[in-house]
Amino acid sequence: MLFKKGRHNMTFGGNVSRVRFDVQSQPDPRGTLAFTGAVTGNAFADFLLGVPATSAIAFGNTDARLRGNSYDAYVNDDFRLSAGVTVNAGLRWEYDAPFTEHSGHLSSHIGFLLDAALGLINIEQNGIIKFFSVAAVILIKKTLVASVYGMNFHHMPELEWPYGYPMAISLMFLSAALPFAWFKRRGWF
Repeated sequence: MLFKKGRHNMTFGGNVSRVRFDVQSQPDPRGTLAFTGAVTGNAFADFLLGVPATSAIAFGNTDARLRGNSYDAYVNDDFRLSAGVTVNAGLRWEYDAPFTEHSGHLSSHIGFLLDAALGLINIEQNGIIKFFSVAAVILIKKTLVASVYGMNFHHMPELEWPYGYPMAISLMFLSAALPFAWFKRRGWF
């Protein structure tokens, strides 16, 4: 609006608008897996075992119908001091209200669904980690013993002992059988 009085030309006005922001896509549709080495100490080994440290997946309704209001007002004064000098002064105010979700889907359901999905993922990961822990304990010892014997051809004590090889194989078998029996007794396997 324009208002003239003497040497003042004043304009003022304002605006009120409704802002719509509709999102129709998932931010992370395929999910994310992070391997940090939390289980084995090596991120690549965790990857090979399929044991992520964290995981996320998009789920639920993809529609986000966000609504908000925007307000602004202004006042401007052109004051003519003389024929060659004009002073222009103005003031502007703007406010953008926070967005709210139109249908109420995001605020009421996301927390529950997220907690349920993460709980199921954690339960499944606990079972997987248990299985690989048992397998690693059972297989690592005899693999280590076999690899040490396989690398050392010059100084192998069992070559001189009459029961050297049967004793080494028995120790490998025993190192796998004892942890297996213990895990079986504890109900892990």
